[in-house]
Amino acid sequence: MAMSIVKHYYVTLLYFHIIGTVTVADNKWKIPDLPDDGEILGYGGFINTLGSGAGTSTDIQIRNEETSRDYFDTKPTFEVDSATKKLEGGDLIDSPTFKAGQTLVLDVDAVSTNPADVDVWLLVGMHHEVS
Repeated sequence: MAMSIVKHYYVTLLYFHIIGTVTVADNKWKIPDLPDDGEILGYGGFINTLGSGAGTSTDIQIRNEETSRDYFDTKPTFEVDSATKKLEGGDLIDSPTFKAGQTLVLDVDAVSTNPADVDVWLLVGMHHEVS
């Protein structure tokens, strides 16, 4: 009798939570050792303190630490001028996938003056084989 392999799929949220003043930084905020293979399906975020500076924003990038792959073609931002405090814009790349055991990193590429307290979430579809 042949054994069948089945893939178990599920959807979950992954969070980055930054407490205090946000600074430009790479490799500072991580979600290590992802439990299963997956794909980023959507994203969002909220910033408690936008900071100041007309025309400025706090820009983020999500990156795979092992492959150095950036997941956004156009970076999402927290815009000072819009004052919504929500993460705006951004375009995910085609096939924003990752493998089990890899690490996702939140890079902050630009900041307004003194932004603080950020939450960024990723809606991800994950899967693994079960027999």
